[in-house]
Amino acid sequence: MQVAITPNGKTAYVLNGTSNTITPISTATGQAGPAIKVAAGPDAIAITPNGCTAYVASWNTVGEPGFVTPIAVATDKTGPRIKVGSGPSTLTITPNGKTVYVATQDSATVTPISTATNQAGPAIRPHGSPYALAVTPNGKTVYALVPGSLYYTRSVVTPIRTDTNRAGPPITVGYGGIAIAITPDGRAVYVANYFSGTVTRIDTATDRVAATIHVGNYPWAIAIAP
Repeated sequence: MQVAITPNGKTAYVLNGTSNTITPISTATGQAGPAIKVAAGPDAIAITPNGCTAYVASWNTVGEPGFVTPIAVATDKTGPRIKVGSGPSTLTITPNGKTVYVATQDSATVTPISTATNQAGPAIRPHGSPYALAVTPNGKTVYALVPGSLYYTRSVVTPIRTDTNRAGPPITVGYGGIAIAITPDGRAVYVANYFSGTVTRIDTATDRVAATIHVGNYPWAIAIAP
């Protein structure tokens, strides 16, 4: 995610990868505030449900550890950078706001970060290199999408239980899994499979594939109505 809006709707944060900055924009006036410097290669941003902190994941240098930069929304001041695995690509925050989960592609890990301490916990291995994350509305499970190797290896979705931070058995979906979303009631996960031309529905009660829906060539993104 390259743009994030605070829960109260007052500020939009826009990521700028070329200048390694985040720009706050007032939604009331449309005016940009001073740019906020973050670690090199920012690639994703998310804001805690209470609107207090924005977290920015940065690639840094290829092969080197990535960083997550916390930003206090009230002051737009950054906190100490949090070291994670190499190549962080996306992050998600649990609904209770207690944990940030960061997908690191090069390290093939998911790193949990406590928002109370801004300390990273032990890395989780989700059966491959994670590209996208989604968390259930009850906060009990984070689903990590591992794309596989395009045409030759099918993608998998790995459930991670947030109470233990342990990865469950992988769920096989289509080729080129590229986007993941969860229904508001938390009963189903939907995955867009770019090279298969399908969408996979996963039942969260069983963590098994419930349906494969053919949607045409190269589905790129997915969104679920409230």
